Amino acid sequence: MPFLMEKPWGIDARTVNELADLAESKNAWAAVPMPFRYSVFAETVVAMRDKGELGPISHGLMRFNQPGVQRYRDLGSDWMLSKAETGGGALINLGIHGFDLCRYLTGEEPSVVAAVTSHAIHKLEIEDYAHVTLRTPSGVIFLNEASYTFPGTGSDQERKISAEKVFLRATTSGEGVQISGPGRNDTITAPPGYLSGWPRVVDECLNRIGRGEPPPATPRDCARAVSLIFDAYRLAGEK
Repeated sequence: MPFLMEKPWGIDARTVNELADLAESKNAWAAVPMPFRYSVFAETVVAMRDKGELGPISHGLMRFNQPGVQRYRDLGSDWMLSKAETGGGALINLGIHGFDLCRYLTGEEPSVVAAVTSHAIHKLEIEDYAHVTLRTPSGVIFLNEASYTFPGTGSDQERKISAEKVFLRATTSGEGVQISGPGRNDTITAPPGYLSGWPRVVDECLNRIGRGEPPPATPRDCARAVSLIFDAYRLAGEK
């Protein structure tokens, strides 16, 4: 039976890699939602990369800073604050998207070269902030930042790619991309009816199942992202 299951699929890298091995051995149609792939920003970066319009990529970043942990208590989801039940805090919950986006935008397999975490605000066993530096084999540096520290109910999100020929930044709304370079300063916005994020994930999965095509993001994609997460936890000194 084809299925889509929310990330991260497990609370440690070994479990998630074993699940990916199992899915592949069974040739199972199994998908993990990676919604940040479905944005005008990400699709523009990949399209320009494939056409050679970026040149070498120097660096990029994803910041995903969300409100504090009280929202989980209010939702009756206190288990989200237990490392034994979640594997960690903001990095495994939110930062997983940055690891996947780095792989998706660059087309390379990055490694973790530095990581720090903080428990300064909520003072829980799970981290409320994490900052991870990734490097790809070609030398692209990617910064991945995730937190539960935004005051109130808002959010602080940012996605950027800096390449030789152009600089790309997701618009504040997240539904467009600003492209800057010699002789250009363009903003591309989502066309009418454009599906992004989680709705697009579900739409893609249903359509691919109907057409007999493979899933858009696989258990192996999830396992690779989770492996990077726990590499970062080790470098940050998280137990």
